[in-house]
Amino acid sequence: GESRVGHVHVDVCVMPAEAGGARKGGVRWEGDTIAISVSDDGPGIPLDVRNTLFEPFVTTKIGGSGLGLPIVHRAVEAHNGVVFVDALNPGARFTIWLPRNQARATLTDQNTSRFTGVAA
Repeated sequence: GESRVGHVHVDVCVMPAEAGGARKGGVRWEGDTIAISVSDDGPGIPLDVRNTLFEPFVTTKIGGSGLGLPIVHRAVEAHNGVVFVDALNPGARFTIWLPRNQARATLTDQNTSRFTGVAA
């Protein structure tokens, strides 16, 4: 329920700050889907971990548990949503798409064409 969405919000908003650099975020409705995005201008996501970011214990932080993004991913999936991760130059952007109702988030070429990264 709401506690998982709250956890997603905390994790996605705190992680870019932990990565370093300036942080920006936004929320917008696109039809029946809400998009929540957070980006930073930190060091970015190394190429060798991009495809495994949402697997448990994958981390690039010293002392990191590697559990934050898998928890975010699981909570978003539990709400029929999708997480996109994009490499920026510099930095990274995480965008969560959640449906207004219980149906799967509606993703179209129009609202996803700007993403070039990993979708999970």
